[in-house]
Amino acid sequence: RRRTPSCGHRGGRSFGAPSPSRRVAVRLAATSGAIRVDLDRAHEFFRAHLATKFAVALRDLGPLRRATTLDALDLATSWEAWERLRGVQGVPERRAGRIVSDVVRQTLTAAASTDTGHRR
Repeated sequence: RRRTPSCGHRGGRSFGAPSPSRRVAVRLAATSGAIRVDLDRAHEFFRAHLATKFAVALRDLGPLRRATTLDALDLATSWEAWERLRGVQGVPERRAGRIVSDVVRQTLTAAASTDTGHRR
């Protein structure tokens, strides 16, 4: 069984502390260009981090499958997904972390099994 890199950089404790500030920033972004830019930069940073962290798993996928898989990883490890698990669904932190890891693992497994490896 291949080991999936940890995705804890965007789940668990890294989201817990800034969540109240992040909620306020998301609300203010509608009226503040500076806050919107900061949120966009943070998203770009985390997406680039995902692409680097999972580069080995993504490299053998065709371009379309690679882009789709990165989109799915971005969604699964997003602050919004974490907020849904913890804030809306009330899932405990450890279990939420396991859920995110499971979704990441399943996403990578599905991508590898459905991609022919041909460069599209």
